[in-house]
Amino acid sequence: MLEAFRHNDDPRSIIQDASITDPFSSGREIGYGFGVRWNATDDLRVAWVHSGSPAANSNITRGYRITEIDGENVNEQNVDKLYPDDEGVSVNITVESLTGTSSQMTFVSQRYDIVSVLHRESIQTQGGRAGYIVLKSFVDQNENEIINAINTLVNDNIQELILDLRYCDGGNYELLRKTASLIAPTNADEKLFLYRKFNQDRMSSSLQYMFEKTNNLNLNRIIILTSPTTRSIGEYMILGLQPYISVVMIGARTVGTNIYGNSSWTLPDRRDYISLITAIFENSSGRNTLGGLQPNFAVADGLDKNWGNREENLLQNALHFIVNGSVIQTSRLRAQAQAMLPVIRERSWAEVGLSEVELSEPGFFQDIKDVQEVIIEN
Repeated sequence: MLEAFRHNDDPRSIIQDASITDPFSSGREIGYGFGVRWNATDDLRVAWVHSGSPAANSNITRGYRITEIDGENVNEQNVDKLYPDDEGVSVNITVESLTGTSSQMTFVSQRYDIVSVLHRESIQTQGGRAGYIVLKSFVDQNENEIINAINTLVNDNIQELILDLRYCDGGNYELLRKTASLIAPTNADEKLFLYRKFNQDRMSSSLQYMFEKTNNLNLNRIIILTSPTTRSIGEYMILGLQPYISVVMIGARTVGTNIYGNSSWTLPDRRDYISLITAIFENSSGRNTLGGLQPNFAVADGLDKNWGNREENLLQNALHFIVNGSVIQTSRLRAQAQAMLPVIRERSWAEVGLSEVELSEPGFFQDIKDVQEVIIEN
C-alpha cells in the first residue's frame, strides 16, 4: 500500500528503512571518509576524500586504485564493505598510489565532518585566469567554507569559472541560493533563481528563491562539469543559473532529481521512512530537471588523476574549451568511454558506490547514451 504514495517520475520519491539517516542535516557521516567509482572493468578508484577522515589521515587521495578488500580482489560482492553503517567497523584494503606503489591499509569507521569544497585553485590559461572549484554538497555547517572559497577565486580576478559538480548530491537550499548569487552575473540580482512549486491545493506554500548579489563577479559564461551522479542541489544550481548566463556543461547527463525533499516522515511502529513528492523546482523559464540535464559535450570522468591535475579528463577538456571553444577529440577519450560501457551496463550498485535508490535513477543508466555519443564523436 505504501508504494502507492511514490511518484514514479522522480527517483527521490522513496520508501526506505528508517535507520538510514540524512548526513546533510548533521554535517557528519559514518565511514572511512572516501567514495569510490569504477574507472573501467576491475579498476576501482577513489573518487573523493573528506579531510580529517580515516582515509585522509592515511594520505589517500583521489585517483588511488583499490585492488583488494579484506584479502580478496575487488568485486561486486565486497565493494559495499567500503560503506559501513556503524562506527568501529574495520576493513583491510590494498591500494595503488598515483605513482603505482602498492600498500596495505587498515581503516576503522568513524564519524567525521563532511567536506563541501573538495578542491579550489586559480589556473592561468591562454584564455585568461580561470577559477576551478569542486563542490560535493551544500551542508549548513560549511557555509563559510563554500563562501570563502568562491570569494577567494573572485579576489584572484578570474575571467572564467569551472564549477565541478560531478559528485554534488545534496544539502541546504538557502545555502545553494547564496552560493548561486555569488556566481551569477550582476543582471540576475534580485531576480528569480528557483521556484519551489506546489500543486494547486497547496499553492500558498510555494516559495521563490531570489538572487542576492554580494560580490562583483560578472562572468559571461560558466563551465560546469557533471557526471551520472550529479543530482539534487547540483542540478538545481545549473537549472537556476541557465536563464541568466551561458552555461556550458561538460560530462554526462545528470540524474534528474526534482523533489522538494523536506516532506518526509517516519511511520510509528514501523521502520519505514517515506519521502514523497510535494513540490517541484522550476527556474525563471519554467524549466525543471526531470529526465536529467544533458551536457553540451559528453566526456568521461578522469578517475585516474587527482583534483587539479591538468590531464584529468574533465578538467583538461574544460581548459581546452576555454582556449579553443571545443573539447578534445582523442583516441584516449574514445578508449576510456568504451571501457566504461560494460561497467555502466553490467555492474551492480555496490560496485559503482551507489545506493539501491540511486541505482534506480534513470539519469545513471542514461549515461550509456552519453558515453556512446563520445565514441561516435571520435
